[in-house]
Amino acid sequence: MGLDPVLLSRIQFAFVVSFHIIFPAFTIGLAARLATIEGMRLATGDAIYRGVFDFWLKVFALSFGMGVVSGIVMAFQFGTNWSVLSERTGPIVRLRWPHMLLAASLTTGMSVIATGAWYLLRATYPEEGRVMLRWGALAGCRDHSGAAGVRPS
Repeated sequence: MGLDPVLLSRIQFAFVVSFHIIFPAFTIGLAARLATIEGMRLATGDAIYRGVFDFWLKVFALSFGMGVVSGIVMAFQFGTNWSVLSERTGPIVRLRWPHMLLAASLTTGMSVIATGAWYLLRATYPEEGRVMLRWGALAGCRDHSGAAGVRPS
């Protein structure tokens, strides 16, 4: 059995999808945990929460970045590998794709901006502003989970 391009592209797509789903799921939970850890630091004033928060913030930034990169690759694979599906479901998918792409782009952009500002401005920005950035990053991650139209029942 030779290395058929169709088989190879299916294997690559399966790898990208299974790899990508890990990162959004992880970052959604970790964003909520980071907000909780920071809330505990503000409530107790204990410095240990700052160290824990700083460690997990780096893990969050890395996993969020990996999720964005693998999501971009996955979007291109939908266009190149699923042309027959797009052709047959065109009247339905055509109406849904722009909404999904816009929602995913806006929530990802919101999360990236809030997380970057949260990380870079934490030493110089007032505490009230940092709290708003944290919750903005959390809201962006939570909204991104439903951007593809998959909502919990």
